[in-house]
Amino acid sequence: MGFFSTLSLKYKILAIAFIGGIGFATYLGYNYKAASANDERLTKIQAVNFPILDRIGKMWLELFAARSAMQTAISEGDGDLVAEAKLHEKK
Repeated sequence: MGFFSTLSLKYKILAIAFIGGIGFATYLGYNYKAASANDERLTKIQAVNFPILDRIGKMWLELFAARSAMQTAISEGDGDLVAEAKLHEKK
């Protein structure tokens, strides 16, 4: 530490800026590495096909179709359409 005390004020201030620059560059490097790793993991997760999500999607579409058919049947007051809408229930 004796070396640092012999430096002029100009070089001491420059050393503070230099250490700050090194710290910032290290932070940017680490942040870039972490973002790249996250991007890679998210790409892998997106590529995985989960069967349960497919089944839920199909069930949601069936539920939407049943609801639409029931709304149409009720708004038109047609008993045959109500019976047809109930067929969606049994799927």
